[in-house]
Amino acid sequence: MKKVLIVINSAKFFISHRIPIAVEAKKQGFDVEVALPYISEDDKIILESENISFKEFYLDKTGLNPFKELLSFFSLLKLLLFVKPNVIHLVTIKPVLYGGVLARILRIPTLVAISGMGFLYKKDKNRILRFISNKVYKFIFSNKNVCLIVQNINDKKILDGLKKINQNSVFLLPGSGVDLTKFYYSKPNIEEIIFLMPCRMLWDKGVKEFVEAAIKIKEKYPDVKFILSGPYEDRNPGKVPLTFLNKLNKDGIVNWIGEIDDMVGIYEKSAVVVAPSYYNEGMPKVLLEAAACGRASITTDMPGCRDAIEENLTGLLVPQQNVIALSKAMEKLILDSSSIERMSHLARTKAEREFSIDKVVAKHIDLYRKLVKKD
Repeated sequence: MKKVLIVINSAKFFISHRIPIAVEAKKQGFDVEVALPYISEDDKIILESENISFKEFYLDKTGLNPFKELLSFFSLLKLLLFVKPNVIHLVTIKPVLYGGVLARILRIPTLVAISGMGFLYKKDKNRILRFISNKVYKFIFSNKNVCLIVQNINDKKILDGLKKINQNSVFLLPGSGVDLTKFYYSKPNIEEIIFLMPCRMLWDKGVKEFVEAAIKIKEKYPDVKFILSGPYEDRNPGKVPLTFLNKLNKDGIVNWIGEIDDMVGIYEKSAVVVAPSYYNEGMPKVLLEAAACGRASITTDMPGCRDAIEENLTGLLVPQQNVIALSKAMEKLILDSSSIERMSHLARTKAEREFSIDKVVAKHIDLYRKLVKKD
């Protein structure tokens, strides 16, 4: 039985975005393990319920301390030498960079999934780190035993610019896909308009812009409601402070409800989903889920975000970090609720046509089989 090792920086991200791939791979006869830097007791229960084995290794997810980075590198090396996978599937930035280098040295066939190029590829970020990152990417992707998945055209262009990449091994997939059965269509509630923003509580997700737009809208339309849903990110340097989130609930303009298990129920209550991110997304899963549930979206004209909607058909695009444009887009839908209903049907149609998780999973299994032949 051929062994696939999935290396990823977060158990929660694996469970929310990648677990269907692992489950199907096991059904298809692969021995699947997942390597994680930390796993909670709740997450262990979920993985064990799906009969997915896991290993822990050291990884400093967000820091740049050189000693911790070396420790992360050698911790992953030790794990690879112990597990001896036939294929390694790398997800998220540090596992891709460190795992990609190690996989090439150890000659392990590799599937790399780029779910957004991350903060280094913003124009105002550290050019030295981006230069080093580019050199590492070139080393990884010039390997003939690598297949690469990207989620939007812009990220593909960035990687194309690095040269040395075999274009026949690069595949464009619509994010992580969405379960069209679980995230079913429901008619949007236009009698009580609720704008929903589901995201991790990071500034770069556009939380501040959402709140400021809500304040503007509330001045003219006091009956319109705003819900912010998602986990507090204690360890992330870009986190929205807990004091800010608690104050929102106290002020009553935006209701922060934290992390919710029943996202389908929250989508059902909403009329419009808002994703004003400037995070360098791959393709935001919340926009795929919103489309599947038949929700119009307002999102930023950014790579990944813009790829998830069809402007004026399934949603509206606004410039990043532009509160005035965001509030105007909200007002446009408030004043023309029939467009919310029209976009609702078109969004579900787009999800059925492009975002099915079955297609995404099937492509991953095909690539596992392709890479196993190179082992």
